[in-house]
Amino acid sequence: MLYVSILIIVALSVFIFYTLYHTQKSNKNFLSKILMLEKIIVDLTYNLENQNIKVQLSEDLKANLQQSNNILSNKISDFNRDLPSELITPKPTTK
Repeated sequence: MLYVSILIIVALSVFIFYTLYHTQKSNKNFLSKILMLEKIIVDLTYNLENQNIKVQLSEDLKANLQQSNNILSNKISDFNRDLPSELITPKPTTK
């Protein structure tokens, strides 16, 4: 009976140590995966911030381009309106 008790105690001890070892190994794997995911999230956040900055610059550039286009259109329109009067008016010749 004593041998059976010792055998059961040893078997349970081995099982407990194996379970503890397996749990620690699983925790290490889990932590390494968490660190990898954190790094990916940080990289994605950085890329998202860069894209947001590019979008903002693109919107600013679009607004500036629209404003420049309007100014240029107005100047061309004014030039076209004034061109016939410029061509008809005789210019003094210098001698």
